[in-house]
Amino acid sequence: MPENEITITHKAAGRSGWVNISVKNGDEVLATEKLEITKSTARRKFVMSICGDHPGLDYQEMEAHINRIADDVVSEAANKFGDRQGQSQADMLVALGKDIDLFHTPGGHDGEAYASFNTNGHRETWAINSKGFRRYLCGKFFEEYDKVPGAQAVQDALNVLNHFACHDRKEHEVSVRIAGNEGDIWLDLADSEWRAVEIYRTGWRVVNSTDVPVRFIRRRAMLPLPAPESGGRVDELREMINLPGDDAWKLFVAWLVMAFRPTGPYPVLVVNGEQGSAKSTLCRLARALIDPNKSPVRRPPKDDRDLMIAASNSWTLAFDNLSRIPAGLSDALCALATGGGFATRELYSDGDEKIIDAVRPIMVNGIEDLATRADLMDRALNIKLPVIDEANRREESDLDAKFEEARPRILGALLSAVSGALSSYDSVRLTRKPRMADFARWVTAAEQSLGWSDGSFLDAYFGNREESNQSVIENAVVGPVLVEFMDGRTDPWSGTYKDLLEVLVQRADEKTSALKEWPKTPRVLSNHLTRLAPSLRQIGLFVERGERTKRGQVVQLGWIGKTSTPRTSRTPEIDQTPDIKEVTDGVDAVENGNDSDPTYIEAPSTYTATKPLKSSELGGEGVDGDDGVGEFLPRSNPVLLDEHWQEEF
Repeated sequence: MPENEITITHKAAGRSGWVNISVKNGDEVLATEKLEITKSTARRKFVMSICGDHPGLDYQEMEAHINRIADDVVSEAANKFGDRQGQSQADMLVALGKDIDLFHTPGGHDGEAYASFNTNGHRETWAINSKGFRRYLCGKFFEEYDKVPGAQAVQDALNVLNHFACHDRKEHEVSVRIAGNEGDIWLDLADSEWRAVEIYRTGWRVVNSTDVPVRFIRRRAMLPLPAPESGGRVDELREMINLPGDDAWKLFVAWLVMAFRPTGPYPVLVVNGEQGSAKSTLCRLARALIDPNKSPVRRPPKDDRDLMIAASNSWTLAFDNLSRIPAGLSDALCALATGGGFATRELYSDGDEKIIDAVRPIMVNGIEDLATRADLMDRALNIKLPVIDEANRREESDLDAKFEEARPRILGALLSAVSGALSSYDSVRLTRKPRMADFARWVTAAEQSLGWSDGSFLDAYFGNREESNQSVIENAVVGPVLVEFMDGRTDPWSGTYKDLLEVLVQRADEKTSALKEWPKTPRVLSNHLTRLAPSLRQIGLFVERGERTKRGQVVQLGWIGKTSTPRTSRTPEIDQTPDIKEVTDGVDAVENGNDSDPTYIEAPSTYTATKPLKSSELGGEGVDGDDGVGEFLPRSNPVLLDEHWQEEF
């Protein structure tokens, strides 16, 4: 059999040293076999077998040909592995990992270790201890070495890569869904291509992951947002949700626009209404426009730890069907809406502390009034949904289909409003500064982009606060009794907390004074009034803490600058007589003395305190940061977990 008619080809068979070898005589296949060609015994056995089946083949020539193929395979392995022959799998994994973009979050050597890498045409970021990075590293190892790494080798390599990320590499922030960068806002679409939307002062655009400067991370329950479309209107959403009127619509849209801002504090959207008033639907659709999730609305957390873990795994939180908000949860929601931290022992350690720091947009809904404590009310947007007639009720499947069809356009319109807020924010000045002043200023800056008249949002916001404030007083166990006691008094009342408690007990009916919440001691009454003082001041009733005497702590009550009882159903009127002029950026402005900057002029209140009251005594801040209050005006004013906690939600 002529030698030049014999062809021998080989191809790697997956595992290192194994090949699929084929011997042909012209077009005739003489033999095919999977062979561990780096072993001499395997080569000799293969040559003996094929020469035995085909006597015309020259044994020595065939053996020499197969040995040359073995040399080529060994040479290829040497070129591929370099000087890593004989290294452990952990060493080879570390060598692969060191070529990846490793970094750590703020905190120095105690920061969390992360890795960013390109795969399948896009860029991803994962915690080094996460399953996502573990899968990527194992796949990379198999591609390079044609074998599967051992579990212990992978863990050993991850430990070393954690060291490199925290000690030798740069520091970067990581973000969930929303982030800020150099004055722009970035929104993670959370799609398979890891694209994001850049929102800037003149518009927005969808950006490929490789061009996104922000390190976005993914959580297990996150769902993708659709690619936004321009030319839509936010008003398309209005016919899909059950809101009572224009003011409620403005408050709802205001919460949506604020939720795209990467920094808080954020208002808490509190939705209540009868059964079947579509409370859950409103919250579900709102979240689907900002931070879609497999569990869009969920039951409230058991404790602070569960709340903060939920905050670390998503941008927006929505709690469904609450009967009430206990004091502890109310305080925790306030801390999370305005910025707060939680500390606990780190898992699998004796003394290390794990810190979770977060600020998040929050929604809660229930049948009853939920924001009954003054501190939560001060941060809340309260919306009461009307009853839906059976004739107007829609099937959920039809509503969802309509919403999904309109969602890209609605999202695009919201992003345009956020862009407008970015453009106008620096030039907006507020005459009336509520507790959530940053929120009020942000939404006011977006009014023009939303097609709202100047100042219409603040009118709706302050009206909502008036109603909420009255609700706080009515729901406080001592509130109605205290207001009734002061009704008609023209002079301040002064005495100890013990004296005041005796007076209130006499005025309260037996059912009220027998309630568990009713204060039983002067100290408890003092705590009640400290929490209630901001709401009482809103109706013109001050509570001033005096000196301690032998008889006890002195407290003084009185109507602020009034000789008769003010109406308790509204806040004091504000004189708004300055002439308004238009400026080029669309912000209303007036001339304020010699100040040429566009501004809203703050008119004096019609209520003046009989004497300055210290903010520490009133349990709140003074006007515009002053220590004393001379006028009655409304008050002014990143998340990391180890892998064990990340996987919990």
